[in-house]
This record gives sequence, structure tokens and C-alpha cells, in this order.
Amino acid sequence: MSQTKIVVLKRKQLLFALLALLAVTALIFFLITVFRSKNASPPETSHASAMYVPGSYEAEITLGDYRMVLQVLVDSDRIKSCSLAYLDEAVETMYPLLPSALENLNRQLVLGAMPEEIQFSEDSKYTESYLLEQIQEILALAVSSE
Repeated sequence: MSQTKIVVLKRKQLLFALLALLAVTALIFFLITVFRSKNASPPETSHASAMYVPGSYEAEITLGDYRMVLQVLVDSDRIKSCSLAYLDEAVETMYPLLPSALENLNRQLVLGAMPEEIQFSEDSKYTESYLLEQIQEILALAVSSE
């Protein structure tokens, strides 16, 4: 006959085993998501219909009493980057959401999202919508006439 084995686990050992299992599972999930996003091919851009003249385009924008330069770099078929040059040092103090708002827009536009498809964050949706309007005006200058 087979012998029945009784395993007695103390509560502390069981808790440590569950925590270790949870940590290993979380680590595996994290590694999968990190490597999947690095190895994934970039999404097909829908900018192919809107051909740009490659170059750097700028526009001066004003927020309150502060002026800054918004710069958009484009290739012939995509947006490469969007950046701000502050003409006054107090801009970041007066408008603390400005850098993060532009970073969110830049990330989405560089990945191929059309300006109409941009998802605004809840924290700075008004700042992002203002910056996006300015970016769209700059992109209108960059559109090829072909």
C-alpha cells in the first residue's frame, strides 16, 4: 500500500512561499512587458498621406506675459520631435505642467499618432490642447505642396 505523507507547513513558511511566488510572477510579467515593447516594431504611421518638407519649423508662442519658441522637427513622412525653447527663465516656475504636457504630446506624435488621435492626460489636458493647436499650425507650414 502507498503511504500517505502529511506535510505540516507553518503559517510563516506558507506566507513566505506565497510572497516569493508573487514576486517571481511580477518579475516575469515586468520582464515580458519591457522586452516586448523594445522588440516590437514601431506602429505603421498614418503620416504617409501628409508629406512634409523635411526640416525644422518654429513658432513663437505666448503664455501670459512669457514668450517661448516651439520647434517641430519633421522628416518627409513623420514628426521627429517637438521642443520648447524658453525665452524667459520664469516660464517653468509659472507653468509647471508645460514640460510634462509637451513630453506627452511629443511621445505620441513621434510614435506616429496623428494630431487628431492624441490622448490628453487628465492632469494637463488644457495645456496639451493649447500646445497641440500650436503644433498643428506649425505642421501646416511643413506640409508639402506635392
